[in-house]
Amino acid sequence: RTIPPIFNTVYGSDDDPSGSEAGTKVRDFHHHVKGDMPDGGRYHALDPDTYFWAHATFVEQVLYFADTFVKRLTQAEKEQIYLESKTWYRRYGVSDRPMPANYAEFERYWDRMMGEIVVAHPTAKYGVGYVTKGFPCPKAVPPALWRLIAPVFNSVAAFLTTGGLPPRAREHLGLPWSDRQERRYQRFAAIWRSRPVNWVWDHLPMRLRYNGYALKGNGHT
Repeated sequence: RTIPPIFNTVYGSDDDPSGSEAGTKVRDFHHHVKGDMPDGGRYHALDPDTYFWAHATFVEQVLYFADTFVKRLTQAEKEQIYLESKTWYRRYGVSDRPMPANYAEFERYWDRMMGEIVVAHPTAKYGVGYVTKGFPCPKAVPPALWRLIAPVFNSVAAFLTTGGLPPRAREHLGLPWSDRQERRYQRFAAIWRSRPVNWVWDHLPMRLRYNGYALKGNGHT
């Protein structure tokens, strides 16, 4: 239920209720998300520092995957993406007090969070646990077939999942990653950034390149 309003928050227009109201709808999903911290403190998802951190992880992944798999971004392009993300964040209606003013400040914010604040919570460890122990057989797949494809699937899934995490996140979560694996991952990424792949991508119809929310937001309906 969260995907449509999130996409409308990102791609919607302030002049269109489907866009202007989507952010507050996403925010309101989080009213009940609260509890106790291991140190005895309390947390709430709508605390501005907590809510912005969740947003920051989205922004960082957009920047990372564009820079890794599409093209090497210039500083100006990174700045533009970050500034546009500020518009997206403000649509949630949560205080923007923790939000860095520009991309350079966002980089410093990210480094501080990863180096000093973020810890390997059991929930996060559980979420990436299948990377090391393998994924269970999906209900729709016959067990005999899964036994045949699982070794390849698990190997590829672990490679892509672990390689796509920030280095310090891998360290926090105790995920093994060698220099050799990093070189393989970067070679894989370079293929996707190559001119032939980008040429093919640029010549695909818009409906194949972007989801419906993005097409609507950019006037291609």
